[in-house]
Amino acid sequence: MRLSQVNLEHDGGLCGQLVAHTFRFRIRPGETPIWIDASAAYALFDRWRTDAAEARMPFDGLISARWELCVAMEELDVSPRTLRKTLGILAARPTRLPPVRLRAWVAVLTSARSQDDGDELPEVVMPSRIGRHLPGEWWADCTRVDARLARSWELLGARYGCTIKEMVWQGIAGHHLRSP
Repeated sequence: MRLSQVNLEHDGGLCGQLVAHTFRFRIRPGETPIWIDASAAYALFDRWRTDAAEARMPFDGLISARWELCVAMEELDVSPRTLRKTLGILAARPTRLPPVRLRAWVAVLTSARSQDDGDELPEVVMPSRIGRHLPGEWWADCTRVDARLARSWELLGARYGCTIKEMVWQGIAGHHLRSP
């Protein structure tokens, strides 16, 4: 049955099933998406897919989180070790209810099941705020960032309604932590 053959107003519940089945997040809700051609990173595609499945995160969301964390590390001169320490400090704070616009995203990130929702490689979707000015071989830097660390920072940022970069900055500035 094709979707065009379904009467969505009088379907006996099929509409809800179709929406639930076809609706999926690719990146954080509320972001303006842009599509990036990642053909040049073809050799990394299988690794990226495996990393997304292991991190239980939507493929494009993981690539975006990795890139944003990579940029934050570079701009704020922070090492992965310092990021882990800062994440531990910030995650120990009492949790708060995420902003309404991000609650479904937080639910996706905290789900126990893999977000095996496929991808559209060679195209990657990223928020325009971080994908507009990608350097030539951005994927090499992006892949060096641990997938689970990127997911943890994305989850923390979403819970507070902040970007990864804002959360890293708050953690570093708030605790005067710098890379050794």
